[in-house]
Amino acid sequence: MYTVEQIKPETLSTETTNAFAVLLTGSSYQSHLHSNHPDTLLLGVRQHDQPVGILVAALSPLIRLANVKWLFVNEQHRRQGVATQLLQFLQALLKAENYQLALLSYPGKHLISSGIEQLLHKLEWHAPRCSQIHCRFDEAKFNPPWLNQTYVVPTGFQEFLWNDISAHDRESVKGQLEQGQMPAELSPFENEELLEPLNSLGLRYKGHIVGWVITHRISPDTIRYDSLYIHRGWQQGGAALRLLCHAIQLQKEAHVHWAELTVNVSLVEATWLRFLERRLIPYAQDVTYTNQSWISLEG
Repeated sequence: MYTVEQIKPETLSTETTNAFAVLLTGSSYQSHLHSNHPDTLLLGVRQHDQPVGILVAALSPLIRLANVKWLFVNEQHRRQGVATQLLQFLQALLKAENYQLALLSYPGKHLISSGIEQLLHKLEWHAPRCSQIHCRFDEAKFNPPWLNQTYVVPTGFQEFLWNDISAHDRESVKGQLEQGQMPAELSPFENEELLEPLNSLGLRYKGHIVGWVITHRISPDTIRYDSLYIHRGWQQGGAALRLLCHAIQLQKEAHVHWAELTVNVSLVEATWLRFLERRLIPYAQDVTYTNQSWISLEG
């Protein structure tokens, strides 16, 4: 017989804490077993007092949203209804707290995908969709035909190293972001402490900032491409592609081994997704997909 509970760190014995921690191996949530985190919900399943399953959900009470970040069941106890009990317990708990929506993300195109999707279908969650694509590239092997083509742009465009942006231009971009004239999710000012000066580039047109490609050094041998933006008026030309190619070429010249790119599918336009599928994914060393499902808790 299985027992589902909300995990409260202060009530756990050291032995039980360690047993639940094993079920969180590979996640960033093991520390949550040692102290309370108001924005995190932990649910556990035990059999004969032995932890066999765990669920971690991030809570956003202001918007009444819960996002399942981790769902794991010990291999010997799978297909016994443990994951079903965890999700049902979660839904009941969230409804009691007047939450409106629950999300769950999991690896797509993976051996576990079909099992998760059967479970979600049984519990009447919405059909999952791909929400994120993560690519990893080897700079020495990355040499697609389009990388070294010439992309002609009108006179008046000027590239510059993002580190050289003037205080005036910086404040101008911040103002446009705050007013919604530029997309906040592509802000060039996120995680500035990781900014890679080698190939973070800006683009001016007649003195005005109209685009950028922002990269971050996440480890000595890895550069992450975090933000590519071109003003809507210039998206149909070659400006964005030329800027991206230049950033990639600078990385290759410096022989920084790895490049990474994560795309949130719901936040990008169809043309960029087509570019990703046709011109980037075929040259990636590794591609991982994340699917997402959701359920309304109202009614």
